[in-house]
Amino acid sequence: MVLQTLMGWENIHLYTFRIHGSTYGSASGGAFLDIPIKQFRFQPKEKLLYTYDFSAFPRRTSWEIELRLEHISTNVPAEKYICCLEGARSGPLEDLGGPAGYRQWLLSRYSDEALKPLVRMAEVVDVILQQTEGSIRDHIDLDELQDLRDQLDSWHEEDPEHFDLIEVNQDLQDWQNRWFSQQP
Repeated sequence: MVLQTLMGWENIHLYTFRIHGSTYGSASGGAFLDIPIKQFRFQPKEKLLYTYDFSAFPRRTSWEIELRLEHISTNVPAEKYICCLEGARSGPLEDLGGPAGYRQWLLSRYSDEALKPLVRMAEVVDVILQQTEGSIRDHIDLDELQDLRDQLDSWHEEDPEHFDLIEVNQDLQDWQNRWFSQQP
């Protein structure tokens, strides 16, 4: 669930971890959550494979993420157990159909069609700046302006270049608090 949180995903798809030649996770039929992570005896530089969203057919469109252990720290306080040290860009939207769907989404995001609201907003701003007499309301359609603003807000919310380390760590802390509150 930590990886889904880091990616901004909701954990709605099957996933597996490939560790030491064995497969664990929701798609493997195993009870992965019952295995303490220390039982795997990971070593620095060791790699494992995380696969998410098997519904993205064919399988080659599932997300496959290679993870590598950088360092093992034994003196980290429990309240800081899970944290993100750095990052870049937001995770891809969850239901795009894997990497191929994400590529297509990126192409469509920057298409002429997708940028039309931005161009139209610039035209409206020009009208406002050129307005010298009368009411601005006589020269622009406020409903259209609100619609353009909503479209641009939506476009901005899905910005693939956005990354907020504080927000990510707050999400991780929230997840950690929920997780530990459910443990006996």
